[in-house]
Amino acid sequence: MTGLMAVSSIQGNAATMDWGVSQSGAPGIYSWQHLFNWNDAGLHANPLLIPNAIGDVANLNLLELTGLQRVNLDGAVTLGALNIGDTGGKQSYLIAAGTGGSLTLNNGGTAQITKTGLATDVISSGVVLTDSVDINVQDGRLALNGVISGAGGFTKSGSGTLILGAAASNTYTGVTTLNNGITLAYPQGNTLNLLGATGATQNTIVNDGATFATANDLDNAGIGTQSSGGWGTVNEPFTINGNGYLGQGALRKMMGREQDTLGGAITLGSAARIQADYGTLALTGVVNVSDVLTASGAAGFVSLSGTVSGTADIVHYGTSGFRLQGNNNTYSGTITSNLGELRADTGDTTTGNNPYDTVAAFNLRNSALRLIFPTAGGTAPNIANSRFSATAPISMRASLINVENAAFNGTATNLFDYALGQTFGVTTMESGGNKIYIRSADTGSVTLTFTDLQRPNPGTTLELAIDNLTGGATAEWGASAKHSLVNAALEGGASVPFVGGWAFYDREFLEYDPVSGGGFGYSKLDTADQAVDTAEASWATGQNIRLTSANRTLTLNTSVNSLNMRSTTGRTLAGTGVTTLEIESGGILT
Repeated sequence: MTGLMAVSSIQGNAATMDWGVSQSGAPGIYSWQHLFNWNDAGLHANPLLIPNAIGDVANLNLLELTGLQRVNLDGAVTLGALNIGDTGGKQSYLIAAGTGGSLTLNNGGTAQITKTGLATDVISSGVVLTDSVDINVQDGRLALNGVISGAGGFTKSGSGTLILGAAASNTYTGVTTLNNGITLAYPQGNTLNLLGATGATQNTIVNDGATFATANDLDNAGIGTQSSGGWGTVNEPFTINGNGYLGQGALRKMMGREQDTLGGAITLGSAARIQADYGTLALTGVVNVSDVLTASGAAGFVSLSGTVSGTADIVHYGTSGFRLQGNNNTYSGTITSNLGELRADTGDTTTGNNPYDTVAAFNLRNSALRLIFPTAGGTAPNIANSRFSATAPISMRASLINVENAAFNGTATNLFDYALGQTFGVTTMESGGNKIYIRSADTGSVTLTFTDLQRPNPGTTLELAIDNLTGGATAEWGASAKHSLVNAALEGGASVPFVGGWAFYDREFLEYDPVSGGGFGYSKLDTADQAVDTAEASWATGQNIRLTSANRTLTLNTSVNSLNMRSTTGRTLAGTGVTTLEIESGGILT
């Protein structure tokens, strides 16, 4: 396959040549520069030239391969268009540099790469974009594993996947436009920008129906952000539009243990989605939420760590997590979290300035709002309200609010040794079972203050809890200043001896004792406000019945305020005939 001189076409007389090596599609290693590896297009006649000039077209998409064909360029090759793909859709082409090889795309206008077939075809040589290039991956995958350079950019079309997998940063200076399918950046090293130069006019545009996905190289032995391995920070500016390919996000973290960080500015050209399948996708550049931004995923986290502005809604959806982390945010829209977790884990402990303090409102839908505070002694002065908005209204439906330490465990050395305080806006529990729970303080305290805690609809419940309670009964909710949950709307008035059959802590109903009257907010119902183990015949309207022993049988129709049968052993309350028991508050605890 050597010894024949290559003859090239010239601009203005562009040639179209078919790759026809052996006509059998047999696997092997072949040279681009061998004349008789080519046929004149459609004629299968003796070739007159090798495609290697401005505007030339090379067709490597006409054979059904029986195995991998490696094609070594073995010199500088220029094309206007490359068509590649196994007609059977099972085998692959590999276009490699060989000896001194490179591929330049120059069509005197827009050049093209068209990939067909289900298999993965690879171009591992360097690619020079003299012109803008339309890369149409109609099916399967096309991997560009060499460095892409030149003054042009490229437009990705087609529903197949384009993989950018170079071991060094691509340096092309044109704009990258993604119109369809997935473009996956899979760098073979750290802090590599595979989308070319990062100037303000050299950005990447992701249009509706397309996805830019990341996958780090997993070369860091340690878990966490990559100080010596993983993805690093890629400072590419993006303009994003739409939900991505098949709803997978305009930006998507696809796989990889390490955090993937995009450090360029993010502009929303229209409503758009960001998704993290696994690990953390961190956006550390400025983000202007000018249209609805959706953050979704499964086991991953989407972190907006740079400065966030704008007034449009942010919608979090899925079992993944979402968080804002920039203390200088001016974002003033509404955040709605459906499933998963909304996390607040940063803030200025001196000023109280935090990423959420300008947000207009929060909606929790089967979701968790988790506030992460420093462990143990924290960072003095530990000013209150350093994690979350103290004024924005919160709407809850079957959701929870959790205060946790940064270690996420109950080891005594991590429990709070300082006065932790956080105020919330008017919080309305609209439906379902809702919960407010905290990690215990040790020598410190936790005070949560709600502007108002409302429950307008029947069938809605509230449970309070403390994990790893330290200090015994005197440290329970409202038993002392150690753990207090305050409703500012109830301050200044009298005590509320029974909050309702919908609110409980440790399987005990709640009362409210105002701080202004020497109390500590919500606490377990006082024994004096319960009828404990009294005879059934004495039960009466307004009573809170508490059973701690024996089974009971009602012989008369009876009406009581609440019933608590909590016990370590099974207990039965029966009736005779058609005896009925009416629970006025609707509260039954067992």
